[in-house]
Amino acid sequence: MPEELELVVRSGLLELPATLTLPDGTARAGVVPLHGASDPNRDSELFAHLARVLPPEGIAVLRYDRRPNTGVDDVPFTLQADDALAAVALLREHVADAPIGLWAYSQGTWPATLAAATHPDQVAFLALVSAQGMSPAEQMRFGTREQVRRAGYDERAQGEAVEAWSALESFLRGGRSREDAQAVIDTYAGRPWFPSLTMPAELPQDASWHDIDFDPRPYIERVRCSVLLFYGTEDEWTPVEPSIQAWRDGTARSGASLIVTELPGLGHAPVDPSDGGVSPAYETALLDWLRTVVPSA
Repeated sequence: MPEELELVVRSGLLELPATLTLPDGTARAGVVPLHGASDPNRDSELFAHLARVLPPEGIAVLRYDRRPNTGVDDVPFTLQADDALAAVALLREHVADAPIGLWAYSQGTWPATLAAATHPDQVAFLALVSAQGMSPAEQMRFGTREQVRRAGYDERAQGEAVEAWSALESFLRGGRSREDAQAVIDTYAGRPWFPSLTMPAELPQDASWHDIDFDPRPYIERVRCSVLLFYGTEDEWTPVEPSIQAWRDGTARSGASLIVTELPGLGHAPVDPSDGGVSPAYETALLDWLRTVVPSA
């Protein structure tokens, strides 16, 4: 049976609770997963799934709680990358010289890419689910329009939704006053499509988004390790084709090995819409790829 240890990832002055799941015998590799935006916990279903299926393959999994926000901004990607690298260092103590890679979902794919690009000696491979090939601002413009379209509203409504998001976006950058941005949002907050958006009807007094214009493309060009990308063909938040192209262009320049796996009928998360369980097709593709990039026991 796999062994579980409760540990602490020390990153700067922070101590992040962590769970390490070890395989029977010597680990032939290790994986550190990075979080999506909406679930900072190490016990999320996608993380727990990794801890179930990877140790029988001889792969250790170290999952940790993401650091909390300290204000109205999200945790900056540079800090998330630092935390992931601190987790890699901790995992290294338990897997000797076995290769360690990063798995990441949604928002976590930005800091995972940053970590792999800036510390290629520490990240041996990347497995990324719904990896963006553009900035959060660009991705959110797509996602905002797509939510309204999928709710059944026409092009005019979709354009109005993007205008509302753009007002919030400008406010978060500091280029628009709260009063001005709020006036735009007030214009549309009563529209029947507004609840489809992931934005508040009333803006906070003070807010920012440090990474709103973070461009992953220069970092993709610096990734040297093997990369596996997963995209659901029905992804409601990711511009799939532009993201795939950005990764193909970047890895062509870096020489990194790239495999792109599209999952028919799945959305942003690799879960079966019929029952909410982790997709068997995703699991099979992940395990098959890891068997090719991780040395045999």
